Amino acid sequence: MKTEIIAAVAALIAALIGFLGTILGVAISGVISWFIARKEQTNRFRLAALDKRLDKHQEAYALWIRLLTNLFNENELNAVVIECQNWYDNNCLFLDGPSRTAFKQAYVLAHGHKHYNQSMQEKSYNKILTAGRLLEIGVDLPAIGYDPKDRITQ
Repeated sequence: MKTEIIAAVAALIAALIGFLGTILGVAISGVISWFIARKEQTNRFRLAALDKRLDKHQEAYALWIRLLTNLFNENELNAVVIECQNWYDNNCLFLDGPSRTAFKQAYVLAHGHKHYNQSMQEKSYNKILTAGRLLEIGVDLPAIGYDPKDRITQ
């Protein structure tokens, strides 16, 4: 009888341990699933923002080219500067920081570029050119099929 009670208690303890293990497994699985879902949601948001960011960098780049090509055409330049200002007011937060600063600086400098002395024109022109390069760098993506491990040298 004593042996049967001990065996019953041992079986009960074993069942309890199994039950607690199952509960713990379900809890761990639930927490892991929650973290995975949260990470996937963050990644979806980043991908959606990436598309918008690429589009806005391209729009800014197109405006920058128009700004550059009309640098000495005062009638057209004024219209392009106004277009740049309006675009900037509505889209600047989609640009990365350096691109945002350089784009604004480019259209401000372009507005008075024709009236600067030669030394200032050279400086202004270089800053306007820098804006285009920073817009390119702002969305610089690796080529399709690029593997970051390829950059590691032996």
